[in-house]
Amino acid sequence: MLEPHALRGAAQPGRYIGVSEGRAVMVDALDGTTLTARRLVFTVTPGLMGTGCYSFRHASGGDLGHVGHHEGAVGLGTNDDSVLFRADATYCLRQGVIPDSKSLFAFKSPRSHLCYRENGQLWLEPEEGADSSYGSSTSFEFVEP
Repeated sequence: MLEPHALRGAAQPGRYIGVSEGRAVMVDALDGTTLTARRLVFTVTPGLMGTGCYSFRHASGGDLGHVGHHEGAVGLGTNDDSVLFRADATYCLRQGVIPDSKSLFAFKSPRSHLCYRENGQLWLEPEEGADSSYGSSTSFEFVEP
């Protein structure tokens, strides 16, 4: 697990977590272009909180994490080594609802999962009160580039 991976939406084959203007979004992979060339690869590292969970470093150098001032928005941040940043950039894994997929939940909010919305933006969404698409939109496949 601790190596470069792209995270593909399990319910949306061909769409991967990428970055646009600092925000995490679902991006279409293009035929004939590698995942690395599309900048859709994250280096999976031990969680910054040191908990047996994981953190995700983008090729641009930022870490995937909760962007606190956007109330649940997920984007890239610079590790300032604060406890808050390390907690925001640490995700733990559960089995996703789609076979062979994983769901990433926030270290500091275990009932909130990394979830993509219809517009492709990624947010931390609580499972409580979620609609029927919640399970599939929180399921990802780890793909070696």
